Amino acid sequence: MQNTKSVLINAEKTPNGTIYKWDSIGDFIKEFTGSIKSSLGEKEGPKPNISNAVSGLPSSFARANMFTYALNSPAVNGPTSGLNAFYSVLLDEWKGLVSAFVLESDSTAFQVKRIWLVYSDADGTIEKTNHIYEPKGAFGNSLFNKRQLWEDQGNIGDPQRIKKPFIDIIYYKGKVVGGTSPESLVFTSPGYKFEGPDLQKTFVGENSGKFTDPLNAEGKIDSLQLNKLYAYVKKLIQKVTPFFAKYHKSKDLWPNDLVDQNIGKFLSQWIEKIEVYASNHSIVLNKETKPEVTCFELDPFKTLFNSVNVYYANFAGSIFTEEDSGRDADCIEFKLEDLLLDPETTAIGQIDIENIEGMPINALEVDLSGHKLYFTIPLSAMGLKIFQRSGKLEGLINGKGGNNSSSLIGLYDSQNNILNVTLELKNDNGALIQKIGPLPYKIHTSGGVDSVLGLKQMVVWPNFVNSNWGKYYLYSEMPHNNPTGWQAFPIMGNFDDRNNEVEVLDKQLGQNLGIKDLPSGNFGFVKIAEDGKVLNEGLLGKLLVGNIKNLSSFKYEIYESSKPYKGIEVKNSGKSAGFIFLKYGGSNESTSYISKVTNSNIQPTRIGFDFGSNNSCVAYYDGQQAQLLQYKNRRISFFTSDLIQNESNKHRPADTFEMLFFQNDEPMSNKIKSVLTLHDETRLVDEKNIGDKNSLFKESVKGGFTCYEPNIAIEDSTPNRHILHLNK
Repeated sequence: MQNTKSVLINAEKTPNGTIYKWDSIGDFIKEFTGSIKSSLGEKEGPKPNISNAVSGLPSSFARANMFTYALNSPAVNGPTSGLNAFYSVLLDEWKGLVSAFVLESDSTAFQVKRIWLVYSDADGTIEKTNHIYEPKGAFGNSLFNKRQLWEDQGNIGDPQRIKKPFIDIIYYKGKVVGGTSPESLVFTSPGYKFEGPDLQKTFVGENSGKFTDPLNAEGKIDSLQLNKLYAYVKKLIQKVTPFFAKYHKSKDLWPNDLVDQNIGKFLSQWIEKIEVYASNHSIVLNKETKPEVTCFELDPFKTLFNSVNVYYANFAGSIFTEEDSGRDADCIEFKLEDLLLDPETTAIGQIDIENIEGMPINALEVDLSGHKLYFTIPLSAMGLKIFQRSGKLEGLINGKGGNNSSSLIGLYDSQNNILNVTLELKNDNGALIQKIGPLPYKIHTSGGVDSVLGLKQMVVWPNFVNSNWGKYYLYSEMPHNNPTGWQAFPIMGNFDDRNNEVEVLDKQLGQNLGIKDLPSGNFGFVKIAEDGKVLNEGLLGKLLVGNIKNLSSFKYEIYESSKPYKGIEVKNSGKSAGFIFLKYGGSNESTSYISKVTNSNIQPTRIGFDFGSNNSCVAYYDGQQAQLLQYKNRRISFFTSDLIQNESNKHRPADTFEMLFFQNDEPMSNKIKSVLTLHDETRLVDEKNIGDKNSLFKESVKGGFTCYEPNIAIEDSTPNRHILHLNK
């Protein structure tokens, strides 16, 4: 061939041998390779690419083997001569390829595909194949005695296994640039070459077009990139020994017993060079930098090379990194981006309240020039799962987490109507693990009652939770299937009386409880109803009132559930708008939180009713004496103070939500009016298709509510009904 150039490889030192006999070169190989000189004979001109020459030797794994030799040669200690100089070139490419995993800005640039080096017919073995020259199987055969080393090491102990070696091929922008090896971890291919804009990459040599150590390009790598590289190499050092430990059953096939230590030493020397480079260029190395690599799909190389910044949270909400001790098997695994809602698809809502102190809800508190503003919380389902316990949520969302607590902090940009939210993750020792944001969330804006939250009411009953209580109700003026405007979806909870916690009823917990209709996400909220239809056959809860097709412009719905409510998911016209969560406190009754009653000492009793034409009363007998029932306010309003509401009712009629749900007034005596406030029958949900309104009225809540209000607006009357005028 016209462009063929011969390569002469000579060694100045050769061992003495025996005529007509193959002698082992033994340890003399180091002296032999170190003294090799390569040239074009007596011809002048550029030297040939020895990389191509070596890779052209009669072994499909010559390239991979040369990287193995390089990592176990004197070249790891610095520039050398002879064949070791060639090894130095390979080691530089090795560093360049590893650097590229973490420094490439395009997360889709690298793809890694596994190739099983077996025949495609029969069981893949040479004994049974009909295609002995099929490349995949033939390449597997050329591994000879090292075939086992390239197999899945988890199956090595099985004598009946099908022996399937594999190689992971590394692609960069669709072109093959390297592969994986159980001896050298990775190696580059001989034929690749970067061109055009790729030559400006920090991990590419501008003259060679090959992978190179980014430190070679003086001043080209910036502070952020150097910190990523530094953190990534340090992670690799920690992972090398565990990686090779997986190959302990094949250790006899290693090139030497110190292969893991040699690679670890090589990486440590690289770390030292990075530190020197940083010092010479006044770059501060941040130990908290979190590199991200996700291109490897299968183990063992996935665990070795990928760095997905996974964190862990235990039952109490303590946060751990991969390197931290103290986490147990029950910890939740999460990624930073899993904790907050996507600002691209979320417009959070502002809540129209003056002061959240004394209110039963948790919302994101923001300070604007000394004035408090309150917004829905942009935590995701995963975020709530992690921060829901042991007071973590309250400490998180008010920006007062303190030194030992994570904080969700909002800064309101009134000019652009943007809320910039930052999440600071801290461990229990107060050390900052990572900061997320600031993320810019748009604030929902519209006219009228849909401009802010709080103008439409949300009320729950009762004001306590107990493992022996199985009826919880929620009144909402923001129907979940409202086609426009605000929509509220109840977030269910489960009372864990052993730990005295109300935990989110998500998919994971729902599976344990045997719930059928579960959300698609791993930690999505279990819902009572969706699109106006009750889920889980009504076993978890019911939508009692909620026919929004009613002709009235006033929309509301009432839920009944066997589980308590954790809060609400808010949407506006179907677009995510954040969350509002209820406060759960001690065992004492309060209007500022829902009490957790753990007393299980429940005794049977008898109840008597006296229905009078004007007034009615109720008494009960506890086995010793009869007592009159004292009425107490046991409802909790999300956005309204019952004390303020009752005071205003002295001068004006009761509001709509006070008449259509459990009322908060506490009568001075046992006598109450013999009056029920009834729902319009067209609003009642007939989930069983009974078709008889009188039968529906027999059910609780559907049959109306007793009336305690002293001041109501009667618009008209019939012999058996008063028609109320409600301002809505």
